[in-house]
Amino acid sequence: MSSSVALDLGVSDLAELASNLTVANDEAQVQSILDADLLTPWEPPQPSSGDEDVYALLRDYDTVILVDDSGSMAGGLWNMASKALAQLARRAVYYDKDGIDIHFFNATEKNRENVQSAREVVQLFQQVRPNGTTPTYSRLHAHLMSYLRRFQKDPNIKKYNIIILTDGPPDDNVGHIQKLIVQVAKKLENELAEVHQVGIQFVQLGNDPEAEQFFSYIDDHIMKDNKLDRDMVDTTRFNPNLAGEDMFKKILLGAIREKYDNMPFDTLTESTTQPLPLAELRSRSTFTS
Repeated sequence: MSSSVALDLGVSDLAELASNLTVANDEAQVQSILDADLLTPWEPPQPSSGDEDVYALLRDYDTVILVDDSGSMAGGLWNMASKALAQLARRAVYYDKDGIDIHFFNATEKNRENVQSAREVVQLFQQVRPNGTTPTYSRLHAHLMSYLRRFQKDPNIKKYNIIILTDGPPDDNVGHIQKLIVQVAKKLENELAEVHQVGIQFVQLGNDPEAEQFFSYIDDHIMKDNKLDRDMVDTTRFNPNLAGEDMFKKILLGAIREKYDNMPFDTLTESTTQPLPLAELRSRSTFTS
């Protein structure tokens, strides 16, 4: 850009230009991450003699990935989400032959069901920009209630594994999420559903300490505090530097298989801090752009 052109631009014009350059750079980083993840078709790790293909459990489940696209996810966390989503999708679509579901907190018009390739998943991701709030409770409530209605009509439908990628606690009351989990667990018990009929995996992106307290509580304490017979919640902190098979097994299987729920791999349950009561957890600020 020549100096004469730059001088003709006002302050707001320069700010908009800088913002566009930042967005373009972020998009380039996301595209690079996604391309690298999709270059090599994924195949299940070859099990040792006598071992099982642990991912095969996913054939019994409908896999739903719910992505936090709130304003606080912009920048580095959105790049991290792209890394997590691409790798999770590659594995999940291999086993869920009728396709996985991808849903967003805010860009609901981009929601897609029965997605059958990782490339389709990441192309969808590229169409979304972080903006808005974190309505974790309302989105999770809609998914779980819809599944319960279908299960009550047909107990033989596939089991349900929902994975939430988010950077922090919800804007719409953390206490409601606790009550929702308890409500769903009790309904499943009343219906004599299998112990792992439903799995809920919260994946923390970033290191928000308030989020850590929230996830630690719902993972470690909600079952004991409410005397539930089933543990259907797991939490995992996504660390892109340790994003190997162990981490993806933990995320995809942690809420539906006890072995991986208790897997001591970079999880929030390793925190030595005492979880705060839910009433003391502050809701995050509303982020908009």
